[in-house]
Amino acid sequence: MLAFTPASNARRRRSSSSTMRISLCLSFVFTALLCLLSSVSAAASRSPSATGNRLLLIHDTEHSPRSSLTELNSILSGRGYATTFRDAKSNSPALVEYDEANFDHVILLSPGSKALPTDLSPQKLVAFLKQGGNVVFGLSAATVTPAMRDLAREFSLEFQERGSALVDHFRVAQGDDGRHASVLIGGPEIDGKTGLYPGGLISNEVIFSRETIEKVKAQPFVYKDGSVHQVGDVPFVFPLILPPGSSFSAEPPTVPSPSSSEEGEEQTPKASLTSEPLAGTTDTLTGLGPFPPVLLGNGSTGSGGGQGAIAQDEGVTSLVSAFQVSDNSARALWIGSSALFSDALLSQGGSNRAVVEDLLGWGLQEKGVLRVVGTQHTRVRAGSEDVRPAYEGEGREGDEGFGEGQRMYRVKDTVTYSIELEQYTPELGWSPAPRDLDLQVTLSMIDPFITVPLHATSANDSTSATNLASPTSSSKSSTTYTATFQLPDRHGVFSFVVLWRRAGFSYLEAKDVAPVRPFNHDEHPRFLSAAWPYVAGAWSTIGGFLVFVVVWVSLDWAKVGAGGVGVVKKTKTA
Repeated sequence: MLAFTPASNARRRRSSSSTMRISLCLSFVFTALLCLLSSVSAAASRSPSATGNRLLLIHDTEHSPRSSLTELNSILSGRGYATTFRDAKSNSPALVEYDEANFDHVILLSPGSKALPTDLSPQKLVAFLKQGGNVVFGLSAATVTPAMRDLAREFSLEFQERGSALVDHFRVAQGDDGRHASVLIGGPEIDGKTGLYPGGLISNEVIFSRETIEKVKAQPFVYKDGSVHQVGDVPFVFPLILPPGSSFSAEPPTVPSPSSSEEGEEQTPKASLTSEPLAGTTDTLTGLGPFPPVLLGNGSTGSGGGQGAIAQDEGVTSLVSAFQVSDNSARALWIGSSALFSDALLSQGGSNRAVVEDLLGWGLQEKGVLRVVGTQHTRVRAGSEDVRPAYEGEGREGDEGFGEGQRMYRVKDTVTYSIELEQYTPELGWSPAPRDLDLQVTLSMIDPFITVPLHATSANDSTSATNLASPTSSSKSSTTYTATFQLPDRHGVFSFVVLWRRAGFSYLEAKDVAPVRPFNHDEHPRFLSAAWPYVAGAWSTIGGFLVFVVVWVSLDWAKVGAGGVGVVKKTKTA
């Protein structure tokens, strides 16, 4: 039989308490590690783009070899894209197989060949955009083939002919080869040397960050061997980078070779840089200025067409333009200089790298991506005396769809419309949308009847007690915009329409249909002011009839002779 002393009992209690503390510490550490691993895995699994991270980079080995795209690959891989390289003349890997897209994004750089593979035909690329894919086209003055010009016309863009590049004799970048085709874009609002617009980025902070816009104003970036294009009237295309006012589009002169020809060999005359004007046709870029950053459809094409066309309107001539599909907000970027993606310019850092990163961020749907989570419209009670049911025509209990609500309204009802929006960011995924969007809802029946602005609600806003089904305010993952208005005195089938299109943001479109009925027979007021004349006429008829009856009854029929009423028979006197 064992005997335990008080000292041994104390030691046993101390050892058990220390064991419990160690186990608690281990469990805490284990829980923290699990949370850390889950957060890391969630961050790793989150795609940098709202549509996916599979990217196909197609390059021309002659004009854009893979060895010159190291910095571009570093930017893409650093953002989390799974980049696959492919030669422009190769057929694999295929962009689409069995009607399923193998990639979410395509970057097509300098396709100088006359014909592309079948899966990269203009029809296939347009179909890829309609399926929700994003395409970035990187061209140059030497690779604007007729096939690419025809494809650009599908996006309402008219590129200059092959060989025509942006030339500027006043804004030449360091390291230019003497052709003055390496142009500095950006700088102060007015160039101190020429007094003209220096070109640069549009002031749209959805596409370009404020830091990039300010950096380009302070330090211009290089646009090398790039083509220019004119932006058409289609409202879904808009320019992003504008050329300087001192630049023009022409075929750059050929710089004489330093090596001399053999003696006695006939030399071919070559053009050289002189102070004389260049011979040949040129496209003058006049009237350029900042393009409106928000509203679409303000540009128009030039008035001449073809060679020698003059760009009369602001913003119609561009170096980089964007196109967004109306149905699914898929994006296409048209960049006139593929040299922007080369290591020679990206490795310098500065403005060039910042501009390319912002362009790729928008073109691959990393920013400016919005979506509609849901919409709701409800009736607001007029007061405590309004005891009409919340929703009419929703059926009886037990029927299919019971409780969903028919949303049938009566003329002159007050309704509240709400729409929930989310925004995608690479860091947070789907998060609440901005609260300063200029949204509006339109009540229409063939033609618009009422248009009112939508305002973001606060999570702390108290819901009205008279609202039959108050919409939820801004939640953790979405932002709610609401508006309250009165329906018109017109019955029929109306639509609540939200159609919001702004340059840089995804297009938002929502449509809800609701019938609006007239007053029932038992819902009209007892007396209508418009009926007073008719009521007065009825009462006057009744009153006249009563007077006639009274007069008729009060007659003395004994005095009525054979001659009729009121006729007294005369008698002869003797």
